[in-house]
Amino acid sequence: MLDGADLSTSAKRKRVAKDLQVGPERVMHAYALDTHELGRIPVFDLDNNGHRLVDLRTLKWLTFKNTRYELK
Repeated sequence: MLDGADLSTSAKRKRVAKDLQVGPERVMHAYALDTHELGRIPVFDLDNNGHRLVDLRTLKWLTFKNTRYELK
């Protein structure tokens, strides 16, 4: 992502750094394994067959027992 990026000014460097940190949005099919620790929930990702940590601050919506909850 840095190849060909314009890093000539401070504002442009900050924008590139933010794009590198955020990443793409995705839908995850998973189930929670335990309670949260330090703002993250350990889950088992059913699509990739592996364990992950989900940051609660990045969630946009959650479906639980066929009910969709949107975070505002």
